Amino acid sequence: MVLSPEEENLLRDCNRIATWHRGVPAAAGAASGVYLSIKNGWLSGHPTRGAIPKCVGAAVISFFVGKISYSSVCANRYLNSSLPRRQN
Repeated sequence: MVLSPEEENLLRDCNRIATWHRGVPAAAGAASGVYLSIKNGWLSGHPTRGAIPKCVGAAVISFFVGKISYSSVCANRYLNSSLPRRQN
């Protein structure tokens, strides 16, 4: 499927917003929360690697959950845009 330049711009903008407005803040918040939980003793860290594995895992999962959470907003942006509809 070939996208028009307008559709490519819309998808690129949706990806940028999903990354910087949803994914990165979610990852930073989750990693910070896990780190503070380990430092306060609410969670246990890895015996040799400390807090890093759990912080990285929480950040990666939260990043993708944050990006996926923007998909419905992006779909609505596409449906409400003035781009012509495709008949496939």
